[in-house]
Amino acid sequence: MVGDIGKKFTSTWLKYRPYFKNMVEYFGASLIPIAISILANPIFASFLSPRDYAIVGFFSSFNPLISPFVIFNVLHYYQKMYFQLGEDKSEELKGQITHSLFYFSLIQAAIAGLGLFLYTAVISPDGDMSFFPYGVLALLPLWFGNFYSFKCVDLKMQRQSRSFLKINILNSVFTVGSSLLLVAVFHFGAAGKMVGALLGPAIMFFIVFKDYKKYLKIPVDKGHFKDMIVFCAPLVLAAMLGFFTNGYDRVCLQKVVPIETLGYYSVGCTIALHLRDFSTAVNNTFAPDIYQSIVQKHYAKMLKIVMVKLALASFVAILFILFSKVLIYLLTAGRYMTSLPYMRIIALVSITSTIYYSLEDIFVASGFTRLMLLNNIIGGACCILIYRLFINVWQAVGASWALVFSYLVLSLAGTAMLGIHRIKPIMAHLKKGRNN
Repeated sequence: MVGDIGKKFTSTWLKYRPYFKNMVEYFGASLIPIAISILANPIFASFLSPRDYAIVGFFSSFNPLISPFVIFNVLHYYQKMYFQLGEDKSEELKGQITHSLFYFSLIQAAIAGLGLFLYTAVISPDGDMSFFPYGVLALLPLWFGNFYSFKCVDLKMQRQSRSFLKINILNSVFTVGSSLLLVAVFHFGAAGKMVGALLGPAIMFFIVFKDYKKYLKIPVDKGHFKDMIVFCAPLVLAAMLGFFTNGYDRVCLQKVVPIETLGYYSVGCTIALHLRDFSTAVNNTFAPDIYQSIVQKHYAKMLKIVMVKLALASFVAILFILFSKVLIYLLTAGRYMTSLPYMRIIALVSITSTIYYSLEDIFVASGFTRLMLLNNIIGGACCILIYRLFINVWQAVGASWALVFSYLVLSLAGTAMLGIHRIKPIMAHLKKGRNN
């Protein structure tokens, strides 16, 4: 009896061992950089003032708005087409993505830079938040990071977890190391932190691009490029509307609170959103399985994966909140205890964002890009109202709660839309049956 159980356990372990190994390495690829960032946080807190944190937090808040526009979400197209195209079409697909990330994204980055300049210099001018140099430093990493992101997605889809782990660690070491050098040694403050955030992606660009430059020689099929743009455009607009769940809070706060308060809020937000990075790590681990499950119509398996992701995110968030006072003391060298209330509330974002990003994967894998865009338009409008109300009444605390609820609003709206989309054909079929 015991021998049979042992054999069964061994057989099961051998069956799932490769999957477990990949999962551990994918987690490591995201968690080790998070750990490096967390360990560096007390040093940054010792040398950066609330004003420095406010500047970095304000300009980084535009990333969710600008980043999808610059990269144009072509990597979502790559993920979707990866399981549909054979080996003979993979080179052509990579050539198409490479041209887009190099040339098309450069044009998009220039347009985004003009928009950011008009906002910071004309629409809402503020001497502390000048476009030169901070806006430029915030914008450049988005283009330089294109091919690093492509390499990560490529390795993930090929399930090369060990290489995925190495490249993520390397990127984190370059980025954090450069920032520490400029902030702690040369005392360049916010500018040093942002230059360091640029040097990491720039170094990785020159390391990774050598693997993709050959694809620039492959002619791009205009018809396929048009198909990609048509597929990605709703995703880009939907992702840009995600600015209202991640970034709009700091833009609104900048207008109604002192810069020091914005700095304390940014510190709490930065630390707590490491949990969202954990949720992203979980999502990155299971994303290929969700795409594959939906393509193969294994919906029960897909639902189980989503529930596992949610359980992991919830467990870590609860632990984080329980030990938050000790954590913020250690992570800020005791200088930013004022940020504690914001950090505790924003920790819940890891739970609500896990629900939303799982839903986003389902939308994309199912090809419902326009439905996803509609969801984000409706949800984004609701989020604007929530932020305005909460921030006007409770200021920074209100911004924290609005950030949590924004993902929940989008998730509820998306779930309702998916339900309606699935029910409509059934109702139409029943109606047709009654008429016959």
